[in-house]
Amino acid sequence: MFVVKSQICLLFLILYSKSVQQQRFTRTVVGIGYPYYNISMTLGMCRDKIIFYEDSFWPAIRLNRIMDIYYKSENENVIVTCADMAFIINNTDCLAYSDTGVGGAEFAATVFFATNMGPIFYRINLYTCRTPKDIL
Repeated sequence: MFVVKSQICLLFLILYSKSVQQQRFTRTVVGIGYPYYNISMTLGMCRDKIIFYEDSFWPAIRLNRIMDIYYKSENENVIVTCADMAFIINNTDCLAYSDTGVGGAEFAATVFFATNMGPIFYRINLYTCRTPKDIL
């Protein structure tokens, strides 16, 4: 019995250490206009200057959807300090994780959406806190 409990504890410890390596976005439901929701996801805090911006639309597709985001600055002194995403979707079941997190010149994240969602309107902003004199 003790061996089984110790193996289960070891399994939970391994799973926990894997989840600690990923940084989860803070999700907030900003507005509700049935049947759509305005959902904001944020990682990081400092928002002095936008270094990347994208807004787009996905039509309704009846499959699981995964959005991969990748950004790498050409200048190593320009670091990503905040990632902000906004979605207008018909379902609140969505999660976003980042393996790299903020604080580096390279940023990667993955957003998971639910099955059978309608169209998705999204906006992605990446920010830096460095001033132009810090970058030069």
